[in-house]
Amino acid sequence: MPREIELPVVRDARPGALGFSQVGAHVPFPIRRVFYLFGLPAGSARGGHAHRHDQQLMICLRGRLRIRTEAASGRQEYILSGPDRGLYLPPLTWLDFTIEEADSIVLVLAADDYDEADYIRDPAEFRAQLSGGGTEPGAPETAP
Repeated sequence: MPREIELPVVRDARPGALGFSQVGAHVPFPIRRVFYLFGLPAGSARGGHAHRHDQQLMICLRGRLRIRTEAASGRQEYILSGPDRGLYLPPLTWLDFTIEEADSIVLVLAADDYDEADYIRDPAEFRAQLSGGGTEPGAPETAP
C-alpha cells in the first residue's frame, strides 16, 4: 500500500539543512533510477498511470503537491510539501498528482530502469489488473 515515509533532516550551527535517505533505512528498494520534475506551473497535473513492477519514492524538494493514489488497499490522498517526507508507491498503485505551487521540484527514486511496457496508462486496464491479482507484487510487508 502507498505510505508516507519520514526522511531525516540534519540541522546544526551551519546554515541550511541536510536531508538524506538510505536504501533499507528509508527507501524500501534498491535504487536503479533517479529522475526529477521541475519548471512546473501551479495547477499542472502529472501522473495518470500505474506501474506493473516498478516501485518509487516521491519527494517534494520544493513547493507543494497534492497526490491521489488508488491501490488494492483503496484510494488515498496525500500532500507533500517539503523534503522531510516521501511517498512510497509500490507496484500496481495508480498515481495522479497536481502541482499546487509554481516552481515545485519533485525528486523520484525508482527501483527499475525506464520501461514503457511497465506502465499502465488506462484506468480500466489498471482496475482489471487489481481485481485479477489483488496484491501488490514486490511491496515490503512492513514500513522501513
